[in-house]
Parts: sequence; structure tokens; C-alpha cells
Amino acid sequence: MEAFRGQLEHIPIPTTSFQGQTVIVTGSNTGLGLEAARHFVRLDAEIVILAVRSLEKGEAAKASIEASTKRKNVIQVWQLEMDKYDSIKAFAARCNSLDRLDVVVENAGILRNTYEESEGTEITIKVNVIGTFLLALNLFPILRRSHERTGQISRLVIASSSVHYNAKFRERFKPSIFDALNENRPQWLNDRYNVSKLLVVMLVRSIAAAMKEGPHSAQPIIFNNVHPGLCESELDKDVKGLPGYILSILKALVARKTEEGSRTLVDSAAAGEESHGKYMSECRDIVGPLSDTTPSWNWIWKPWYLAQTIYGMAPFFYYNSLAASWPRIRSFFEAVRLREGPQRRIGAAGFCWGGKPVLTLAHPDSITKDGMPLVDAVFTGHPSGISLPGDVEQIIKPVSVAIGDRDIVTSMSRVNLMKETWRDLDTPTEMVVYPGAGHGFCVRVDEKNENLFQQSKEAEKQALDWFATHLG
Repeated sequence: MEAFRGQLEHIPIPTTSFQGQTVIVTGSNTGLGLEAARHFVRLDAEIVILAVRSLEKGEAAKASIEASTKRKNVIQVWQLEMDKYDSIKAFAARCNSLDRLDVVVENAGILRNTYEESEGTEITIKVNVIGTFLLALNLFPILRRSHERTGQISRLVIASSSVHYNAKFRERFKPSIFDALNENRPQWLNDRYNVSKLLVVMLVRSIAAAMKEGPHSAQPIIFNNVHPGLCESELDKDVKGLPGYILSILKALVARKTEEGSRTLVDSAAAGEESHGKYMSECRDIVGPLSDTTPSWNWIWKPWYLAQTIYGMAPFFYYNSLAASWPRIRSFFEAVRLREGPQRRIGAAGFCWGGKPVLTLAHPDSITKDGMPLVDAVFTGHPSGISLPGDVEQIIKPVSVAIGDRDIVTSMSRVNLMKETWRDLDTPTEMVVYPGAGHGFCVRVDEKNENLFQQSKEAEKQALDWFATHLG
């Protein structure tokens, strides 16, 4: 339960000045990286480099930070693809042009439980471990040179996770660990992210110890790793099946706001020499063996908790998954259409888990055997379980969505992706964002909260108006 208690801890807003310093944040066009970069700009860093895969998204992040901090000419956007070794080496070579480099926050990472290769290497290990440490090792000489010029110790921080404690790491029993980490075994892939973060913790610890004894011991670098906590972000967007559903529930219950989680990255970037080689969490270092004191979500896998989770959640996830529910939903709407005929206009509304099947009803293949569409218009409130862009790019029937800007299941970046996808469609669409509203506000709201209650009524009117317009 230590991890649960940690999630409830208040993370202080960073106040350490980074005046005059040059800072790099990878994976900074969205999520924790974006908010950490925003903090560095707010804290007077002279140069903040957004290291991003997409320059276009990086420029959008730059504009967002400049608008909120009112500071111009601080941010630079550089391209970096963490799954391509040539890109990593080219980025590090470009850093040689910097007069100084004080802080590097390696935040970029991926989480998935399906197999994908990049240049012949399994992508989770490639991005989270090999690419991350390739970048670190290439930047160490530049960080040391900066220390010589400024007299200020440079820092390199890697984003880790408490799930490293859960790693079974079965691959270590194979003759070649690297070959085993490249194998496509489903039972291993569910553990792959945990293993990648365990390797991060172990490598930071061992490299930090070697740095103290090596030929550059007189040119110190503070090298640590940090667990930001379970946060609202898009990190888990590629997680499939039951693990994805469990993550959604955990995020709904205890996830930190993205900005709050980013504070841990900035805190580690300001930490002193006592943090060298350490695993940081809740803005403090965790000392001791990896398996003894590391806060984790391990409690959820203990037999009693696992039994309770399976008993309470698994049936819900199964019976409400699209695979299980879609045949019944489709059969129902087919029966209605066949009874009413093509002249009757039919609408469908779905909330939360009902959002995905409602959107599916608006797809081209949602038709009867003789080609009649199952529905003519749909509405969904705070949908969950949606795959982007697939679930939204296929719609051919009018769709209206009501969502709160504080929805912990569907982030605003996902909402914006939906808007961008629909922008190129001829089909009528509508996305109404309700300020301050959270997940579930359409159907479960405290009637004593006048503002939220009013928003639920407005969402109801939105649905009725949409159907009045498109159903006649």
C-alpha cells in the first residue's frame, strides 16, 4: 500500500532557480515532459530545448509554454527519435554546439504489451533502455565540459517507475538476455515495461558508482532516476486488453495531474550530490535494496488484492468489452431497424464505456444484411476505451461528444486528436468541452454543486438538440 499512500502525497511546486542554465527535456511535446519544460521556463532557464519526434508538435508545445509563461526566445525545438540510433547520435553531436548544458531530463519512453520492432530490436527495450542510455553516454562529455566552463555540476535525470519492483525478468534465465529481450512472447511482453524500468534503476545505480571510480571522477555529474507516480498522461495509450482496463481504473482512482507529476522531474533536476545514483520518488531519494524499500504497485498483485480485483473488475471488463457486448448491441439495433424500416430515424447515446460501441454504430460496416444503416446519429458523453484514431476516423454518421476538460480517462490531447481527425471528414461532428467537469459528469453529478449540475443539464440539452437536428 506504500505506493497508494505515495500517490496521495502532496508534491511541492518547484522553486529552485535555473537562471542562466541550458536544459534539455526529451518527450516534451506532451504530458510530463511538456509540463516539466514549462516549469524550467518559469524558473528562469536561459535555454530550454524541447527534444521531440515531431517538430510540428514541438512547435505547438513551444507556443503553449510561451503563452503561459510570457517568456519568449527561451525555447528551442530539436528533433530526436528515441527509436533510431542515428537520430540519437546526431542529436548528441548537435549538443556540442551549446556553450553550456546544465540539465538533461530523459523523459521520453513508451509503454505497450504487444510486440513491435524498430531496426531489428524490440521497441520497449530499444527506447526505454538502449536509446535512453545511448543518449546519456553521448551527453556525458558535454555535461562534463559544461562543468569545467561554469563551475556548476551538471545533472542528468531519467524517468523511471515504481513498477520496476514488479518485474519478473524471466529473460535473465536465458543464455543471451539480449536475444531473449527481442523475442515475441506474450507472457514476457506483459512484463516488458516493468523490466525496462528495472534495467533503468540498475544501470543508473551501476553507472553512477563507476563514475565515482573512473577517470572522470574529478568532473562530477549528478546522475539519478525518478518515479513521477501514476499520472494522467498518454503513456498507456498502446496498452491492450485487461491490463489497459486496469490502468484506466487505477488512473481514475488515484492518478496525479500531469503538472503535479512533472514537479518530480524538476525536483530531481535540482537535487544535490546526495541523489547521485539514487532512485527518487515523492521528491526524495529511496535508499536500500531494490526489492526492500521501493514503493510500488506490487500490492495489487498480492493474492488477496488480486482476488478482489478479479472478482470486482474482471467481470465488468469482460461483459462491457466491445468483443463481448457488440454482438448484443448490434443484434438489438438490427432488430429495431428491421422492424421500423429505413424511413424511421434512429439515434443512439452512450456514456463512459458505452462511448466505444456508440461510435462503432456510426462506422460504415454497422449495417443490416440488406445495407440499411443501424443508426442515423449518435451522442456520447465522456467516452472511455476509445482507440485513436481508429474509432473516430471511420465514422460516417453525425456524432456529438460531451467531455470535461478535467476528464481523467480521456485527456485533452486525445480530445484534440479527435478534433483534428474529424476536421477532414464530411460527416457532421461536434465536440463540446465543459470547463471544470470531470469524468462521468453527464450521468453522475452532485446536485448540490450548482455549476456541475448545470453542466450536466447542458450536456443533456446538447444531446437532445443534436438528435433534433439530425433525426428530425
